[in-house]
Amino acid sequence: MKHYFTDNTDLKSEQSQFIFRFHKYDLLFTSDNGIFSKSMIDYGSRVLLDNIEITNEKTLLDVGCGYGTFGICLNKVYSHLNVDMVDVNDRALELAKLNAKNNKNNLLWLEQFKEKEKLDKLISSYSSN
Repeated sequence: MKHYFTDNTDLKSEQSQFIFRFHKYDLLFTSDNGIFSKSMIDYGSRVLLDNIEITNEKTLLDVGCGYGTFGICLNKVYSHLNVDMVDVNDRALELAKLNAKNNKNNLLWLEQFKEKEKLDKLISSYSSN
């Protein structure tokens, strides 16, 4: 099995979907082989997501976005929030784009991060394991 940070484009795709309720929204996520927490949002991510405070922030960078959990959930609840999402895993980025589209996130951009004049908040779910 290849590591998440290596090219996994040759890994057999076996997509799965699940629904995650965040605030009043039921969000549909698609994940796949080679992606962290394929079948559900893991406990640590849920705790972090429930404790992120958004007040007057307008921009957010999600580093290591995976299939889009943080950026999509936060943008859904805080629709004024402009979110950039980046990840080293190309399969994860493709899934994040699909999940953003499926959850009708209108203000969500996925691209290689480019330096901005100002960034209000940065989140990351990268683990040290």
